[in-house]
Amino acid sequence: MGLEEQYGFGARLLKKLGYVEGQGLGSDGRGRASPIEVNAEQHGTHAGLGMLSKRATAEDIDMDITSSSDEGREVNENARARPLQFKKTDATKPSSDIIYQIEALGLPVDANVLARHPNASTIVEELVTKQRTLDAIVRKVEVVKQELDDVETQLNTLRNLQHSEMSLLDKISEVLKLNNETIIDELAAKILKDELQKYNNLSLKDDRITNTLEPVVELLQYALESDPGALNKNQTQLYQWLCPRIEAAITEIDFKNSDSVDSIIYILVEYELILKYIMMYDKLIDKFLMPRLLGLIKEWAPERNGIDHHFYDFYILLNQEQRKKLQDALKVIFSDYCSGWYHKDAFHFDCHYFKLIFGETVFYSITEKKLLPIMVKQLYEEHFTLVDDLEDWSDINHDREGPAYCFKKVKEFANFLTNTQITTIMKGMFNDIRKLVFQWYLFSEPNDWQNCQNLIHDFFNIVYAEESKISDFEITELREILRMGTEVGKLSTVCYDREFDILKELNLKKREFIDLERDENDHPNVIQIDDSDEDMRDSDGYTVQDIPVRRVDATFKEILQRYCEENGYEMIRDTTNYTQLPYGVNGTSLVPIITIRKGTKARKVAIKDDILWIEGLSGYRPEFLYNLTL
Repeated sequence: MGLEEQYGFGARLLKKLGYVEGQGLGSDGRGRASPIEVNAEQHGTHAGLGMLSKRATAEDIDMDITSSSDEGREVNENARARPLQFKKTDATKPSSDIIYQIEALGLPVDANVLARHPNASTIVEELVTKQRTLDAIVRKVEVVKQELDDVETQLNTLRNLQHSEMSLLDKISEVLKLNNETIIDELAAKILKDELQKYNNLSLKDDRITNTLEPVVELLQYALESDPGALNKNQTQLYQWLCPRIEAAITEIDFKNSDSVDSIIYILVEYELILKYIMMYDKLIDKFLMPRLLGLIKEWAPERNGIDHHFYDFYILLNQEQRKKLQDALKVIFSDYCSGWYHKDAFHFDCHYFKLIFGETVFYSITEKKLLPIMVKQLYEEHFTLVDDLEDWSDINHDREGPAYCFKKVKEFANFLTNTQITTIMKGMFNDIRKLVFQWYLFSEPNDWQNCQNLIHDFFNIVYAEESKISDFEITELREILRMGTEVGKLSTVCYDREFDILKELNLKKREFIDLERDENDHPNVIQIDDSDEDMRDSDGYTVQDIPVRRVDATFKEILQRYCEENGYEMIRDTTNYTQLPYGVNGTSLVPIITIRKGTKARKVAIKDDILWIEGLSGYRPEFLYNLTL
């Protein structure tokens, strides 16, 4: 049965409008594809509806729409002959975006029907806005509901923990089982506040505090994220209880009291973890401790040296920036000490902790530049003059500024210089002693040799009487010089280094000259003279007024020539005649002969390494100069 036969006029009208049986309604065929079924009712149930109260037949409907006029009949015939054509326009095709928005809203309406409404866009926009507002309200309700649940959980947990006998660590561990960081922080802060109140009457040195808090802090710092710019609530509780107490302790520190210093060091060490957790460790030191330490450096004096193990204990607790500040301040005062060093009033202090703070490289670079030239000038070149002691060897003592005094002073300040520098200075001193022994042997009377031995023994007794630390180098030198003093008449070779120059050995290109006069503050006047200053130096860097005695080193030939002049002898050098002396490594040294003449008398002599050899019946023998007579 066809649609027209089954449904009559409605089917024919749809067909005239272009409908194809089996397809959906609408221009895009997305509408309803099957007719709406009508349920038949009993006659009389629709009384009062007029013609609609009974089922109209197809003929009745056809008659109603047929015109009685000729014009109407003609139009009707034309409509039947040509199907009605619909022109597609934008009004008949709704926007796909609007349809999508309508469907997304999930409203119980046909999206296509609503989309055809003239104000569809406005209606949809309002609906979308209201839907979003509604969604936001729903989300807020969920959040508030969750917050209420969390608060309830928090209250229950807090009630349980307040009446619990668990330890602080166990309570915090229970709190950390919650899944909300804000609640964890708040609960931990309340628990810490209750716990800290128990410590109000305890000393910070009471280890029960740190033993209880440290494990808790370790747990919290890994469980909760910290903001470098602000403290959370549990950090704030620790800050409010701990920091005022430490501030007061640092402010009241007495650096002269070991117990006071030890107490602060103990507190900083024991509470380091907690203070760093609340980001106050460096801040407390910067604000309260650093000014005290810098003040201690500013007031430093060698006789009351405060740079000791206590100061170093504080130093190692500092960060790199804080250490640098102390190092710079210490370099200034130590450099000033070295530059103003004067042997008479130089106070020796323990410089061990200066070395630890500076590092040995920096420490020795300061002393090499500032202190070494002054010590060499004062103790070696000006006052270590053994010749002065020859007039009265029994008057050697450590109170006078003589050789023994200088030797002891060098050893006293040995820890300010490197081992190489100290060994070089002492090598120069021992070399001068060797030279004295050898010259005494050459030029003194035979019966005066005992005085040389006494001088050497007294000198070393004064220097080493109270010395407990003697280097291997010193022991070797002492043995050799003491052996020389007992071998009278057996010194056949030069026993000192004639080429030794302490300034070259120490690589001192600039020398510090110390005027003997003092300034108004009783400090030595220091003038630094560069080797390049031609007007201020001679070839060795000395002026005529300040040249040390040891720099006047006449050769034995000059001494022999003066001896001959004083005695009216003529000294004739013969460059064509040589003699072989039993001297040297192989016992054979070839040297030129010198003739000493006075009138008809003459004697032949030779000189080798400042030793005078006089010809006798059995050849040339070493002799003292006073034995050369004509």
